Amino acid sequence: MGLIQMLEQYRKGFLTFVSEEKAQERIEICKGNEKYAPCEKYMKLTGQCKSCGCVLKMKTKVEKRKVLERDSETKEFKWHTEKCPENKW
Repeated sequence: MGLIQMLEQYRKGFLTFVSEEKAQERIEICKGNEKYAPCEKYMKLTGQCKSCGCVLKMKTKVEKRKVLERDSETKEFKWHTEKCPENKW
């Protein structure tokens, strides 16, 4: 998801975000620091994840997003909780 799409989804109420502190912790888990070893799937040149292809500067900020799948009972769009495909956060 690109920045324009992310902003449009947020405007429609289809995204929720984590705190800046949580987003920073997530990106540090990917990049690595004194606490975490760098993830082998992190592409430093582009800032993307090799597993999912997402730009981590944006993905690490998202808490939940609505997906184009409806709940069978309520018919509401389902929420997807954003997470690391390597289960690191």
